[in-house]
Amino acid sequence: MKNNSTTQKHYRSCNLCEAICGIVIEHQNGEILSIKGDKEDPFSKGHICPKALALQDIYNHPDRLKQPLQKTRSGWKQISWKDAYQITSDKIKEIQAQHGNDAIAFYQGNPSVHNYGTMLFSGNLRKALRTKNNYSATSLDQLPHQYVAQLMFGHPLMIPVPDIDRTDYFLIIGANPMASNGSIMTAPGVSRRIKAIQKRGGKVVVVDPRKTETAKKADQHIFIKPVADVYLLLALIYQIFEQKGIDLKSADKYCVNLDAIENICKEYSPKKISDITGIDSNLITTLASEFMNANTAVCYGRMGVSVQEYGTICQWLINVLNIITGNLDSSGGHMFPNPAVQIRRGKNRIMKPRWYSRVSKKPEFMGELPTAVLAEEITTEGKGKIRGLVVSAGNPVVSSPNGKELAKALEQLDFMVSIDIYKNETSQYADLILPPLTGLEVDHYDLAFYNLSVQNVAKYSPALYEPAPNTQFDWQIFKELSNRISPPKSIKAKLLNWWQTPTKLLNIGLRTGPYKLSLKQLKKNPHGVDLSPLTSMLPTHLFTKGKKINLAPKILLEGMKLVATNFRKDSSSTLKLISRRHVRSNNSWMGNIKRLKGGSNKCTLQMNPKDAERLGDGELVLVKSTVGSIKVVLEITDDMMPGVVSILHGSQPNNNELTDLSKMDPITGNAIFSGIDVEVKAI
Repeated sequence: MKNNSTTQKHYRSCNLCEAICGIVIEHQNGEILSIKGDKEDPFSKGHICPKALALQDIYNHPDRLKQPLQKTRSGWKQISWKDAYQITSDKIKEIQAQHGNDAIAFYQGNPSVHNYGTMLFSGNLRKALRTKNNYSATSLDQLPHQYVAQLMFGHPLMIPVPDIDRTDYFLIIGANPMASNGSIMTAPGVSRRIKAIQKRGGKVVVVDPRKTETAKKADQHIFIKPVADVYLLLALIYQIFEQKGIDLKSADKYCVNLDAIENICKEYSPKKISDITGIDSNLITTLASEFMNANTAVCYGRMGVSVQEYGTICQWLINVLNIITGNLDSSGGHMFPNPAVQIRRGKNRIMKPRWYSRVSKKPEFMGELPTAVLAEEITTEGKGKIRGLVVSAGNPVVSSPNGKELAKALEQLDFMVSIDIYKNETSQYADLILPPLTGLEVDHYDLAFYNLSVQNVAKYSPALYEPAPNTQFDWQIFKELSNRISPPKSIKAKLLNWWQTPTKLLNIGLRTGPYKLSLKQLKKNPHGVDLSPLTSMLPTHLFTKGKKINLAPKILLEGMKLVATNFRKDSSSTLKLISRRHVRSNNSWMGNIKRLKGGSNKCTLQMNPKDAERLGDGELVLVKSTVGSIKVVLEITDDMMPGVVSILHGSQPNNNELTDLSKMDPITGNAIFSGIDVEVKAI
């Protein structure tokens, strides 16, 4: 940004959540005057949420770091980039030389996928480290989506999304897109899109233990007991078979094992699962009938069905429900985006795990182990023990299960480096903090979320501010560390390493993509380019052998044994804890932004009046699980289903302190944050 006495306008995308909302920043003499929604953005059409205003707060935040810090006996001290790189690379090489490559672990947080420099260059560091101890926020979030995508469609990024702008029937299970702005469904302005469904005579149904912000805008809300979603999905599929409603349409040509699906649903009629779900059997029958008879329909499930014991099974059954009703790869149904830069590349990947975690023997997926095992891999003695850790753009002490245990583990490390702009609950344990440039100082193209977009669009955002002297971009940090730890050897590798920058790689991706765009073209269209609605992609774009979709993968059929076993068990009579999201937050991000924390207390324990007879609204209560306890203010509300309580995710007090590290999705190792048994007592 150059000083100019006249008011200037800067167009970009907000990268603080998945929605990629277009914004207009008015500025003068280096100062931001306003941040507003860009009405000319063809995707967001002027929609904006409060997080976008925080872009200037992050840039100007007094706690934001700009120079490397080293922890000393007398406290933190600022050091040069040269020294920081030297210390980091020397310590990593020393630990690996003494204890092996796996003695160093690498953790990447959720913001990594919101920055294309990190996405393009963090892999260089991972490759240089040559460790099997790779972890990320994936196994705290969307791992079931990606695992099922790999099994059914041949690639972990081949994830179908709701064609929300053309559907007639939108069934939402365990998701709150009004608060998340989408999530594995990049859709800015969800409220506008829901209204459009209703205006064209369609219907929106939300199934959730809490009457969420989305449920309040829907045509119908149905309470369901936590962790019972799997039984509802099985009953819906059962009922569609029972009513002879199976119609795969064009998918019939490339789908196999339909008979196995009918077989696994036989024991789960609406009447049989009514008690375990808390839903009347007649209502389930009606739901199935409406879904299969709608002209177009799509079922969408998110965090509520992902971060639970049956998360992987649920995401599989959601795909199956959409397929057997003819709504896969069909207008208004479950469709695949076709982004301008293709990050879905390569051949069909081998599903058999290549290695397992040392202590609990949990399988890797996409080269990563479940984050829930990170603490025990640090604290358990023996060959392969983690002794050093690199954390990039993550705060796992807050975002992972029972973070206090992880915090204790971090204290035992021989060395830790954090690539982060703040000292936070995780980076405070680091020996070095390397802060990258961020936000308005960085250009942006959304590699990750155009792959999940409900409309095919493309937009490049230049940086607003010039980088301050003696600062580094994230990609420069990754590149420098990679080169020091494992230098390129051949002349070709050295030249390629010297030449590569994010913009050069982006331009190649655009030119070789399906629309043959260029960075120059996008720069001429600062509001973005509307490429097309979602179009049919199958079977051509399948990565599976023979271009077939296996409706009943063996490992998921095996997983159904646990579903069947627990179906016969008596459910616990204790309260069940679920988390929730607020539009002013994004996981554990931005908890230090005053603008977003203003107003009434958002981090409360929400509880139904029937469960709060001896408790008072606004009273401080103690919430206790088998692994921990927290104190939180009680909010009594009819929005909660009786027997269920809810705490805001990723804030303080932190509901993740009540979750058990040892309990994971048995198939993928994804963390469990939903359906936690708790007791609530007055203090």
